[in-house]
Amino acid sequence: MDPSKRMCIKNLPPDVTKKDLADLIRKRTRAQPQYIDLGLLEDGTPRRYAHVTVEGLKGVMEAINGVDIRGFNVIVEQAKPHYSFALAEARRKREREEREAEETLEKRAEELRERWNSLPDTITKEKPPKSFFHNKQRYATVASQIAKQSREKHRQAYGNSVMPPSTKNMNHYFPEDAENNRKAAAAAAATSAAPGGDSKFARKKEFLKDKRKPKPVPEPAAPAPPPEPPQPTKEEKKLSGLQARLAALREKMKAK
Repeated sequence: MDPSKRMCIKNLPPDVTKKDLADLIRKRTRAQPQYIDLGLLEDGTPRRYAHVTVEGLKGVMEAINGVDIRGFNVIVEQAKPHYSFALAEARRKREREEREAEETLEKRAEELRERWNSLPDTITKEKPPKSFFHNKQRYATVASQIAKQSREKHRQAYGNSVMPPSTKNMNHYFPEDAENNRKAAAAAAATSAAPGGDSKFARKKEFLKDKRKPKPVPEPAAPAPPPEPPQPTKEEKKLSGLQARLAALREKMKAK
């Protein structure tokens, strides 16, 4: 709906119809209304205003403004843009901005292509693609160099022999510490192999021997002493005194 052809007619009588408005416009201006929107409320009564689309809007508004319809002087104003027209305008604006952005990018890309093609042939225009595993390959190379240096130090310290498990520490890179560790391991092996030495079998035998010893029987506990009788309370003492006096009075009465 073109907002330049729409007008709003206010202060209409409650019983007005679309035919009444069309006849009024044709009678006053000889123009043919294209569309008349006479909305109704929930109870079916008109809203007392209408939107009309007509050609020659300015002349029609001047002709019918203030006309008396059944005792009501109508007020004619130019209608506000319909929400659908506003949505269409927003869509056209967005499409125009996107089209301008694409044209700008295409223009920039064309400039870069021309600049690239204008470079001399001595410059390599095609760079080799970077390997996806470039960093991993570099780390693997460094790790292999470190392992190679470690093997070389081990070969200098121990020759081609494998280092004993008991001497795996940070000092095995030095020959003097490696020799001391080797002597200590040999002495420990000789001690465990000697008869009566601290071998695994001897330790197990001692453990079983201690396990077969009879366990000591605990002595019976002494019986607990009997609890002391509770002491009489103050009320009990007072009651016993009263009972003694009552018994004395009874004896006295019997004697009389």
